[in-house]
Amino acid sequence: GNGESSKIQDFVSCTGASIDLAKSFLSSNNWDLNMSINTYYATAEPSTSSIEEESVPPPQPQVTERLFQPRYSGRVRQRRKPSSWQNQPSLAKLFKPPDDINFKGSFEQAADEASSAGSWLLVNIQDPLEFKCHQLNRDVWNKAEVRGIIEGSFILWQQENSSKHGQWYCSFYGVREFPHVAILNPKTRQIAKIWENVEDVVDVVSFQESLTEFLRTNSRASSKRQKREDTSSSTQDDDLLQAAIQASLEESATSSRGPKSEIKQHQGKQRPEPGPDAKVAPSVEISPDIKAAVKVSPEPDAGPSVTTLRVRLPSTMGGEQLRRRFFKKASIQNVIDFVWDHMLKAENVPGKGIENLVLKTTFPRRTLNKKATLQDSKLLNAVVQAEFDD
Repeated sequence: GNGESSKIQDFVSCTGASIDLAKSFLSSNNWDLNMSINTYYATAEPSTSSIEEESVPPPQPQVTERLFQPRYSGRVRQRRKPSSWQNQPSLAKLFKPPDDINFKGSFEQAADEASSAGSWLLVNIQDPLEFKCHQLNRDVWNKAEVRGIIEGSFILWQQENSSKHGQWYCSFYGVREFPHVAILNPKTRQIAKIWENVEDVVDVVSFQESLTEFLRTNSRASSKRQKREDTSSSTQDDDLLQAAIQASLEESATSSRGPKSEIKQHQGKQRPEPGPDAKVAPSVEISPDIKAAVKVSPEPDAGPSVTTLRVRLPSTMGGEQLRRRFFKKASIQNVIDFVWDHMLKAENVPGKGIENLVLKTTFPRRTLNKKATLQDSKLLNAVVQAEFDD
């Protein structure tokens, strides 16, 4: 049936054995996939090509010697080299969970961490009795490409359905099928995306494309919403200001007793020609002080005291995204210096100085203290937005 064919394919994918051999092991173990795989690795015959045949030495002639010798002068037997099947990875290593990138703690702690880091919360609930859950560990979570996406934009929270935290999540969100994979908004705790088809999850290419597409359409949602709110608020303030100025001019014109020519003359004086000492708006031309270079420390190598940071440039400058490693104890000002140095080299500097350049978290929106460190600001493997303040 379809169930047996699926188990045969899973057996072949895991062990690399032939289809006939897979059928033999499965049928002899009552089609229990996990037991068949364990039996295969425990009973597989070693390859004869990797075993060196030992030469049998000829019999030694009979001699009379002392029972105790200062040194052993007999023949030393050569040790047999381990065969290839002994070097094969164990099941525990093949299906090892992603403990190094998995958040340790409760659901609330994981959501708070993701919210502080401006990341999405990626939830995975596993059932140890389901082979697809182990396949997810082997084929997806342990792939470098997927790990790179997770470390840059997500906080991964993986739990077993039998654990305390896993039981709470399944009860609260009504999870009944495993593996369960979903993306949650860490601020509202609402599910933003869920994978209904398990095949789309265990297929690393399909899953990677889904994550990339989600980030492309949702990574800047809060920034765009905030920008629209700021633009709307600014437009309303400008309208109110213009209305107040117009009302003031009309009141002044009505209350004035002078001739209309004086009113026109008075209104004409509202915009005098700039004199030699008059202050004018700053030119777009960049002054040498604004172009002042900064000293940027070399990029450190990856290590336990180093984190990766992604910085999005302002939308007025194309919205380019920079990626670089920093020490966890580096300050926010060090990151600003790096961004400024990149702008200078790309000759893409606006008419503002480095003192106006700030970094802000994407979600929730907050301006970062320039003197604080990345670790204190909870910006480990995070994404920040570079902007110019007035």
